[in-house]
Amino acid sequence: DIQAEVQSMMEMVPDISMPGFDMATLVLEIVILSYLAIAFMQALVTHLMSNLLLQRLKLKNRKLQTIFEVKLPKWMALVAIASYVLYAMSASMELETWMYQSIMAVYLVGMLAMVFDGCITLMCYFRLRGKGKLAIFLCMFACMIPGLNMGIAGIGAVDVLLETRRRWKEGVLREIHREN
Repeated sequence: DIQAEVQSMMEMVPDISMPGFDMATLVLEIVILSYLAIAFMQALVTHLMSNLLLQRLKLKNRKLQTIFEVKLPKWMALVAIASYVLYAMSASMELETWMYQSIMAVYLVGMLAMVFDGCITLMCYFRLRGKGKLAIFLCMFACMIPGLNMGIAGIGAVDVLLETRRRWKEGVLREIHREN
């Protein structure tokens, strides 16, 4: 029950009062986003388990992409950038509550997608440079720091728009062919 979840979370969170800020709405959005994230993770686990089962039964299946080959569509980066601009502008404008909530929801989803892509881009960069697992761990930790996660989201938006990971991979392959 979403209502009960929101109510229990509201009891845990101290009462924060700022003009134009509704804590109940924020908690509701966090609960809904967490449900979506859990649904996505369940779908991913089901997909991976079914591929393992197909391999075990020696049936044909499609080769899985590595996480470095996952590519978000360009429109998603444009929506994330536009939602960030709208979110920043909404602080100085008088908006209806439903408009503010809609802008905030789109902003959260867009920024999560761009942070995800930015983190993958940085991990790919460290991997191509031969850096250790510590660099990858630090990248994942940096996603949780408020100032750095916006920078990582920016890296993700640049990657989606300019396809930097694909270009890096082509450059590495070109160097390998040149050496042979």
